[in-house]
Amino acid sequence: MNVILGIIFLGIIVFLHELGHFTASKFCGVKVESFSIGMGPVLLHKKMFGTDWRISLFPLGGYCAMKGEKDFDEEFSSSELDSFYGKKPIFRAIIGMAGPISNFLCAAFAFFVIAIVGFTYYSNEPIVQIPKEIDSPAQIAGMQNGDKILKIDGIDIFEFTDIQKIVSSKTNTDFIVEIERKISDSENKKLTFTIHSNSDGKIGVMSSLIEEKYNFFESIAKGFGFACKTTAMYINGIVSLFSADSKQLSESISGPARITTMIGESAKSGITPFMFLIAYINIALFVMNLIPIPVLDGWLIIISIIESIFKIRVSKKVKSIAMIIGITMLALLFVTATFSDIKYFLGLSNVKN
Repeated sequence: MNVILGIIFLGIIVFLHELGHFTASKFCGVKVESFSIGMGPVLLHKKMFGTDWRISLFPLGGYCAMKGEKDFDEEFSSSELDSFYGKKPIFRAIIGMAGPISNFLCAAFAFFVIAIVGFTYYSNEPIVQIPKEIDSPAQIAGMQNGDKILKIDGIDIFEFTDIQKIVSSKTNTDFIVEIERKISDSENKKLTFTIHSNSDGKIGVMSSLIEEKYNFFESIAKGFGFACKTTAMYINGIVSLFSADSKQLSESISGPARITTMIGESAKSGITPFMFLIAYINIALFVMNLIPIPVLDGWLIIISIIESIFKIRVSKKVKSIAMIIGITMLALLFVTATFSDIKYFLGLSNVKN
């Protein structure tokens, strides 16, 4: 059932990506000859409004085939105004950009839903909660929920992780903890406690749980804000990933099987985790498709911009060589992702669910 749900929702994501290309093509006056959900042999098709709408055998993927898009031999002499290479480079760049932008908008919408429904998260501020299920050394010493830790043994605390770094390094140790406690809306009080850490190097505090929920217009702003922040985080993650060793890199890449399963599992876990995963997948597609590798949208965009600025045309030979390189790179990525999925499902991967 997880796989079926995953295929359905992943198909919707791909559909919206290709719909972006389709909409931009129509806007720019390029004829779309066929539009397919899925790849491979065509199972069903119907021609409407000049486009052959298809459902193909393999559900993971899809395409928006435009008139003249593959005609490398004729691209310089194309005189048909409704063909892909009959348009100015700037219009081709717009068409290429429309797919990734659709994914970004889908991510922003997913975050909008999360913001308007409401969500909870653990804050990284050093404002603590006392766990109820354990004997807390901090509570024994006199600390309360909502206390803000300012210093531990004279060391300034700025984030909750700073507490963990200091305390976890020592077990069965007395710590001098300076806190700030809210007495009223206008008054805070500073207190100092001596807290003895346990044998696990803990003082019995946890980060505070924050609940947030926004109105309609605030949720729109939050949706775009979260999408921008997630994009920046994803780019930083890619940079960090490629600086890691090859084993860690191969295990961190998820193939279509694992992604499909994850979507299916999250769909049954509630609206918030499901929307988070949908947002992250769309951000991943947005960023990855903008990488200037032949076959991906980023290559079309960069070539079209170069042609538009410098008033030159990249030759068929250069494009053909680049296409071979791009297909080879994507094939290697697909093989790596497939083996990563196989190891994951056989329990041989170090990646945690």
